[in-house]
Amino acid sequence: MRLAKSLNNLSVLGVRPVGATLADRGAGYGCGDSSGTPYASRTYRPADNTVTEVAEFYRHAAPAAGWTLKDADDIYPGQRVWYGARLCFSKSVDGVAVFLSVMFPGDFDDGPDDVLGPDPRDFSLDVSADPDGGYMSC
Repeated sequence: MRLAKSLNNLSVLGVRPVGATLADRGAGYGCGDSSGTPYASRTYRPADNTVTEVAEFYRHAAPAAGWTLKDADDIYPGQRVWYGARLCFSKSVDGVAVFLSVMFPGDFDDGPDDVLGPDPRDFSLDVSADPDGGYMSC
């Protein structure tokens, strides 16, 4: 739980596009129920940003804050985005590998179960770590 509290204080969780606001109950941290993996998260509601604009924002902002892009789902301007599309970054924090996911979770009530429109309703930042040094990724 101590590492989860440290993750919750990472400044990257507060980095967001201009106008994006923290969603109601959009902040949390703890340890996964089944895995015990420490995590922290923020869910933001964008102003008028498209999925492409949010993704591009983090493609620049995360590396500027010392995060390395590890994986990125395809996000094309003006096209639908698949449910759960994300960017994945990593960084060592106090000798522990930490992973940052920028995700577009969507809302199942807004259309087909697995497809979002080009504009996100919300997006989330999730950080997680394995303090035991096991294999983990986002």
